[in-house]
Amino acid sequence: MLYPLVLVANLVIQLVTAKSLIQEISKHYKILNPTSASGFSIYPLIGSTNTPIISIDEALDQEVGWVQESSVESVEQLDAINKGDVPILIPYLSQVQGGKQDRTVFEPVIVPTGHDESRPLPIPAKCIEMSRWRYGGSRGEKTTAKFKRVYSRVSSQMAHSMAFSGDQGTVWENVDAAQESMGFTAADAPTSSYREMNETAFETREDLKETLDTLLKATDNKDQVGVVVVYNGRILGIEAYGSSKLWKHFREEVLRGFLIDKYFIKSDSDEADSPESFEALFSSLTDELKKTKLTSLKASGIGDLYRFRDKSWEGLFILHDGIPIHLYGSKKHVDTVARERPSSARLRRFGFRVDPVSSMMPEQRIMDPEELSETDSVED
Repeated sequence: MLYPLVLVANLVIQLVTAKSLIQEISKHYKILNPTSASGFSIYPLIGSTNTPIISIDEALDQEVGWVQESSVESVEQLDAINKGDVPILIPYLSQVQGGKQDRTVFEPVIVPTGHDESRPLPIPAKCIEMSRWRYGGSRGEKTTAKFKRVYSRVSSQMAHSMAFSGDQGTVWENVDAAQESMGFTAADAPTSSYREMNETAFETREDLKETLDTLLKATDNKDQVGVVVVYNGRILGIEAYGSSKLWKHFREEVLRGFLIDKYFIKSDSDEADSPESFEALFSSLTDELKKTKLTSLKASGIGDLYRFRDKSWEGLFILHDGIPIHLYGSKKHVDTVARERPSSARLRRFGFRVDPVSSMMPEQRIMDPEELSETDSVED
C-alpha cells in the first residue's frame, strides 16, 4: 500500500515556505512500506520527476566533468569543471579523494555548461582529512589536482553538527569524534581521513556489509528517487533526487552515510524509543518539517537553493526548472563533537589554511514557516 510522503520541495510557487512545500510534495511522491535490517528501516520514495541533469559519476565516465583542487589554495574551496552539453549534479556532502586533502562538498551544486579548465566554477567544501596538505595519500598513493569520486558520505549526525556550525574547526572535531566512535586507531587512518575510515569500516566489518547489501536490494524500485531512513524508531533523515537515474547513481553512498550513524547513536540510547507505527512516524515528520524555518541561499552553480532548519532538523535542497534535484535533511539525536574548537596552535601544527572564501558566503533571506505568498494557491 502507498502512503503520501511529506518532504520538502516546491514545484509551482515562487515564494518558498515550509507549510506550502509540504502540502505540495504530497501530490508528487509516494512512499513504500519499509525494509528493515540491523535496526535500520528504509522507506523507498517513489516519484515521477525527471531531469536531463547528469550525475558527477556520469560526467567522470564521459570525461566531461570533474572536481579539482582550487588555485586559491584553501581547504574550503574546490573547482568544478563541466565541458559537456548538460548540467552536472554534485550532491551535498559528496566526498572526493585526492588533491592535497580529501574533502566533502558543502552544498548541493548543479554545475552549468561552459566551465572548462580556463573557467572553473568555485564550489564550497570542507576538509575531512586532518593531517595532510600535499599531493600523495595517507598510504603512499599518488594524487593529483583532479579528485576521484568515492562511495562514501558523511553520517547524518556528523552532517547535522557540521552544517549547523559551518566552520572548518567543527568539521575537524567531527573527524576526531568519528575516529573515536568508530574505534579506529592512527594505523587505520594515518592522516585522519574520514573518507578512509568510512571505507575501511565497510571493507572490514561484516555486519555493515551485510546490512548494506540487504538495503541496496530494497532500494532499487521502479521510479524510486530517494529514501527516508529510521534507526531504532528514530528518523535519521531524508534524501531525494530529481530522477530515478540520479538516485541509482548515488543510492549506495546515501545508504553508507546513514548506516555509519550506528557508531554515533550508541546502544545505551537505542533502547529509549520503540519504532512508531507507519502512520504515526510520517505524521510526526509532517509536523516537524512544518515548524522549520527556511533560508533562501545563493547557489554556487545554477538553481534555487534553500536551507531548512530548527533545533532538531538541518537540511538543504536545490530546485532547477521547478524540479527538486537534490534534497538532504538530517535530524539531530546526539552531540557528535566536543564543545571546544581546535586551538590555533593545533591548526598551525598541521599547517592548515582555513581562511573563509568570501565568494562562498551566501546571500540570505530568512522566511518564517507560516509565511505565505499572496499568489500561493495551495490550500491549508
